[in-house]
Amino acid sequence: MKLCRGCNTGKPESDFYYGMNFCKPCHCQRTNDRARERAGLPQERKVVKVNTKLQLPDDGTRLCRKCNTRKPAEDFPANGKNGKLKSKCRECFNQWQSDFRKNNPDKRLGYRLKNVYSWSLEGFREKFIEQDEKCAICKTPAPTGGKYWAVDHDHSCCPGEKSCGKCRRGLLCMNCNNMLGCVRDNTEVLLAAVEYLKKYKSTLTAQEEPCLA
Repeated sequence: MKLCRGCNTGKPESDFYYGMNFCKPCHCQRTNDRARERAGLPQERKVVKVNTKLQLPDDGTRLCRKCNTRKPAEDFPANGKNGKLKSKCRECFNQWQSDFRKNNPDKRLGYRLKNVYSWSLEGFREKFIEQDEKCAICKTPAPTGGKYWAVDHDHSCCPGEKSCGKCRRGLLCMNCNNMLGCVRDNTEVLLAAVEYLKKYKSTLTAQEEPCLA
């Protein structure tokens, strides 16, 4: 089922032309009205615009354009840009978002690279090949500690998550990225940690039998 934006009625997909949000009768009527308007002829009927964004009757419910089910307004997520309720209920919207992310991984990655790191998808791939498709620190071929590779940047330039693009460094697995974040890129702490590990490694080597407890 699909909601027609003209008559605000749920109808089967077969009642719509491909890619259209108006059913076939409404689409034909709109086309006819526009043709008469361009020719300077009077309209055959009064065009009534339906508020399909809110669709909130007096009972405080809203019709989902995906499942064509009327649900309480609280079941619809709000648009972050203008605060208006979305046309899909929360369940349908979450499913749509999950399917989109699964079917369009490059588009999602490209959007994040552009808006967070001021980077292109092509630049990201070139950097990944330059690193032999491994973490720049531990050389693991998989993004251990997470699902995706982390774009590391100099936080002394851009303290937050976003980067201006000039302070980008390398691609790291989440474990290495978290390690740098925990020490706040302090090389003295990292060197002290290396000496610490060497010290106790040599102590263990000097023992005749390592403790198995």
